[in-house]
Order: sequence, then C-alpha cells, then structure tokens
Amino acid sequence: MKCTLPKDYAMKLIDKEIQLEGDCHLQVLTELVELYRVGIEYYEDIKDHRYWDFQNRLQKILLRPQVLQLMQVENQKYQDAHGNPRLRQRSQTHVPISSQEKVKLFEKNKKELTLKLEDTNAYQIANKTKTATKVVENQQGKTEEVISKAIDDIKSQEFNLNERLKQRKKRIIDCSLDSETNPSTTKDQSPGFTFPASPMCIQIDSSNNSSFFFEFGDEKSVNISLQKAEELEGIIEKIMEDNFMEKTDRVTEIKVKYETQINEYSGQGGIFANIINEMKMKMQEEIEYVTKELDLKRKDAIAKAKDEYSDFFNLSTGIN
Repeated sequence: MKCTLPKDYAMKLIDKEIQLEGDCHLQVLTELVELYRVGIEYYEDIKDHRYWDFQNRLQKILLRPQVLQLMQVENQKYQDAHGNPRLRQRSQTHVPISSQEKVKLFEKNKKELTLKLEDTNAYQIANKTKTATKVVENQQGKTEEVISKAIDDIKSQEFNLNERLKQRKKRIIDCSLDSETNPSTTKDQSPGFTFPASPMCIQIDSSNNSSFFFEFGDEKSVNISLQKAEELEGIIEKIMEDNFMEKTDRVTEIKVKYETQINEYSGQGGIFANIINEMKMKMQEEIEYVTKELDLKRKDAIAKAKDEYSDFFNLSTGIN
C-alpha cells in the first residue's frame, strides 16, 4: 500500500521544528523525527528524489548542538540504567580494555564531537549574522527615508499655524498704523465699517471691537503662541522619530527570526517550498500587526500632545 502524507503535514512539521527550538526535549525530538520518517518514506515510495532533501535536513537537525547534547544525556541515562553493552560483551569474553585504549577512544570521540559541534555552530552563526545584517541595513535605509518624509509631511500639514500667527501679527500692526495715520477712520464706526487704509484689515463694527482684540490679542500673546507652536512641533517630531525607531527594531526582529529559518529551507524544493510560503505569510502578518499597533500609538500620542496645547491655540479658530 502506498504511503500518504498526513493532513496539514507541512504545518505540523514546521510547528514541531519551532517547538524543538524553544523546548529541546526527547519527546519533541522523537515526534519530529517521526514526521521526517513519514516524509522520507512517502517520497521514496513515489520515487521522488526529494527524500534526499528530507534526509539531509534531518541530519542537520540531529547535528545541532542542543540536540547532540540531549542525545548524550539520554544515552548516558540508558547506560547508567542498563550498563554499557560493549563493556558487558568484553567482560563476558574476558577481554579487558586497557587504560590506554580508553584514553584513545575517549579522545577520538571527543574530537569527532567537537568538529561536528563547530561545523554546525559556525553554520548557524554565519547564517543568522548574514541574515540579520542584511535585514538591518535594508530596514535602516527605509526608516531614514520614511522618517524624513514623515517629518516633512507633519511640518507642511500640522504647522501652518506659525505662518498664520505671523500674518495675524502683521495685520494687527498694519491696522494699528492705519489707525494712527487716519484716526478719522476709527471714529463713529457704523456696523460693517471697513478700515479703508489697509486691505489687510478685517471688517469690524462697534459691537465687536473688544472681540477683535480678544481674538488677535497683543504682541506678547502672539509671541507666546509662536513659542508654543514651536514647542508642539518639536514634541510631535520627537514622537514621530521614536515611533519609527521602535517600528524599525520590532520589524527587524521579526524578519531576522523568520528569514533565518527561511534561508535554511531555501533551495530544497518540494514540501519545503510550502513551508517557506507559510513562514513568509506568518512573517507578513506579524509585521502588519506591529505596524498597525505602532501607528495607533503614534496617533494617540500626537492627539494627546495637541490636546495639552489646545488652550494656547484657541486663537487659531477660523484661520485659513
């Protein structure tokens, strides 16, 4: 009877590998080896060369430092419980092992294990370092560009208040000069009378003289408003920069986590192509979630900052 792969085999395989990364226990390792055995038998049964890929992948897993250490511990437990079969056989045939042979055997095993550990560890470190460096460089370039653009947008969209306040200050001065130059224009004002000497002045009447000065305020008030506008601009710029730096760090962390594993599967074809696609989808989902979370955090922080300064900018109502 032909072998078949279980339902959701690819996801079970990758989930078990991720579980082994964080929880290297014998039960997890046994279940993972069993999944690989099923895959190897399936592809070998249908005469597909991909069973070699599975064998190579399984061999790499078994050569990981934490897996080798786990196997050593379990082997030692077995020997402690049942005794060393090789030593039992030698004792039964009355062939003792000399101290010199023991030392040679120990040194040989130690050397082989050390080489395997070094090769495996070096491969993992080099792979992770290369992936992390590439991701960080790409992300830093994008972040600098986005921060610059975002700050420019904020300045153009959020801080027209500076110019508006300056224009108001100029109107106040112009109107004051007109009043001094043509005092007749301010006497016996009828409703709707317009300052003729200055087209910059707005239309006022006797009933709203006080509201005119309340709205525009004196020069000191305008200067305070300008100062507060600059403070608010600096606060919002800081919020934007901090937010993008946090986004960079978290997105980079997610990419390094997934792309390191993706690189290990790359080029093996077959079922691993499905695994890589699933991992890319998961990576993108995490990035989108983090991006939305931080965007909301940025908007809330900016809204809070504006609210704290709202009393200073009530004057700006109605300014175009």
